[in-house]
Amino acid sequence: MEVYHYVDPEIWKTIQKKPGDKEVNRALGSCLGPERDEKVIFALLRPRPGSWLQNPHFPFVWERFLWGRIGRLLLEIVLPDEDDGVFVADWGHREGFIERSSSRNNLIPESYRHSSEGESVEAYLLSRVSIKEYLQREKEFSYSLPEVIVVSRIHRNRVVVSKSQPLIEEQLERERSLYGLYIRTAVVQDWVKEIPGLEGWARSYLERGVPPENLSKERA
Repeated sequence: MEVYHYVDPEIWKTIQKKPGDKEVNRALGSCLGPERDEKVIFALLRPRPGSWLQNPHFPFVWERFLWGRIGRLLLEIVLPDEDDGVFVADWGHREGFIERSSSRNNLIPESYRHSSEGESVEAYLLSRVSIKEYLQREKEFSYSLPEVIVVSRIHRNRVVVSKSQPLIEEQLERERSLYGLYIRTAVVQDWVKEIPGLEGWARSYLERGVPPENLSKERA
């Protein structure tokens, strides 16, 4: 199965420039919390998870993630068939503490109201279950903001640029009034030249709206 990780394009470009690095955990990973040095890869079960985009308890969590925690380039991480190092935890515990002083804190359920950051991190970690178990009993767990935690070492050949790029497309649509169709084609082509692996998405995107007359060929 695949999980989805948004990254800054510059980080992805750096990974591609280091062919000797077989694992991507350090480059794509983050620490689990304060005073925790272990690097893990945080990911999502879907490119645009509904529970994150339209969450009744945390209505602005996705926007905050876009501007603070994730990049705009979507990667797919192909997990090994048998892997006990991939978990799902409920980010709602962390978000509840982050939002504790906001004007929307009345929306936060009691189970997500933690008195300290350390307590919220501990609750988040205690909510971890294997991804296999979570997918089998997803409705029973009822996590507000399910987040994938990849502890396993991930080889770079298991990470690819997704042919779905919702955040990049949203950016293009917002700037539609600034670009004519063919200028927009040129913008996409520039991205293809700059970002390794983006060709598959670019072809699909341009075929949906703009003739891909001069789309760059696959990289050698």
